Amino acid sequence: MTPRYPPWLSCNLCTPKLRESVFPFPGFSVYTKDYNRRTWTNRQRIHEKDKKVLKKLRKLIGKMYDLTVDWEIFPDTTCIVSLPKMNFQSGAIPGTFVPIREGPPNESHFEYQMIGDYRIQVTYYVVRGISYVAGICIYLEDPYQDPIFYNEKTIRKLMNGPEFMAACVLFEDSIHIVLRKAYNKNMVLTRNKYGEELQWTFNEDEKKFEPFGPIGPTTYQMKEEENPRIQSKFIQPKMCENLQEIVMITERNGKKVHVKWNKETKEMDLFPCESCNRCDDPPPDYMFVVPNQERTGSLSY
Repeated sequence: MTPRYPPWLSCNLCTPKLRESVFPFPGFSVYTKDYNRRTWTNRQRIHEKDKKVLKKLRKLIGKMYDLTVDWEIFPDTTCIVSLPKMNFQSGAIPGTFVPIREGPPNESHFEYQMIGDYRIQVTYYVVRGISYVAGICIYLEDPYQDPIFYNEKTIRKLMNGPEFMAACVLFEDSIHIVLRKAYNKNMVLTRNKYGEELQWTFNEDEKKFEPFGPIGPTTYQMKEEENPRIQSKFIQPKMCENLQEIVMITERNGKKVHVKWNKETKEMDLFPCESCNRCDDPPPDYMFVVPNQERTGSLSY
């Protein structure tokens, strides 16, 4: 199966163009095309028709992504909005989505469904007979479209459904303090279960963390205490009583922890261990430490 398109879009001579994203920008894609301005006259004054559909969709998408969506992100010329779900990215063609981590090649495929009078296309990723919403595409004929066909409850239900996860290749969620080279400033680096990284900086005025990017491995460096090369200098072998095997040990926040090298994330994974935090040798009895002082003042043990 292949994506379907509204008849009024496919026969339009003006081909939709992908709009370049403006950072900070969520994962959705916006396509634009020219349109004919519509007006009405009142008391010999010309007014442009109301663009209610744009107001509704900007508000809806803003709620979904916790973002203020204005004309810069969602311009008046918008004709298609591609909204991928977690673990998917918008494809090169509107209505297509690409999984960041694919399911089994011989047991997964895509299916498409057009709803809402050719205004919303739902793309399903079917894995072993189970359908997951990969994303939806919203189509606008023009900014004056009336009536408004987009049901908020339907869109939210589709986007909030079960997520597809390729469990065999998931990463551990992580957070690190890194040094952004260009600004010589500390940043927070997060990595989600799909291996996607994002940098954050603290907004002093609004007292909150905000995304700061785009980023790449060459734009930052690990802080010394996070750098595996620095960490390795403080790692020692030790026999763990609990596991009954030799493990690698280091200290973090005053406590001993097991250290294992994670080949997937290229980082040190730390694991707490109660037995390794107990003293290696029991303290000597009090009577053997405190000397006996005889009446003469001499000391004997």
